[in-house]
Amino acid sequence: MALLVKAKEEQLASELAYDARWREMPGVPSRFLMAVASFLERSGDARAALDEYETVALQAPADPIALRALMKRAEILKKGGDKKGAREAFERAKAHPACTDSWPALIDKGLRELA
Repeated sequence: MALLVKAKEEQLASELAYDARWREMPGVPSRFLMAVASFLERSGDARAALDEYETVALQAPADPIALRALMKRAEILKKGGDKKGAREAFERAKAHPACTDSWPALIDKGLRELA
């Protein structure tokens, strides 16, 4: 996915993102799912991106990539006006074991913006 995006092969990237066959495969790497979610988000399909970010968060709950997925979910939901969903995603991110360094401040800022 990353190579297709880098090569500006938008049509092929879109075909890959929406191809149901890879979703049936066991053990699809979280990094691939993040790349798909990011592509979908940039392409304007927020609903599909939210689903992929959630898949990452559930598939690899202790992995730092799940924290990034939760933050992306929170931002999309916030932009879409879903304060409750955004708050839930921010809170899940705040409870993540990788939530250290600058993450708590970013999460707190996002939560304040919801008020």
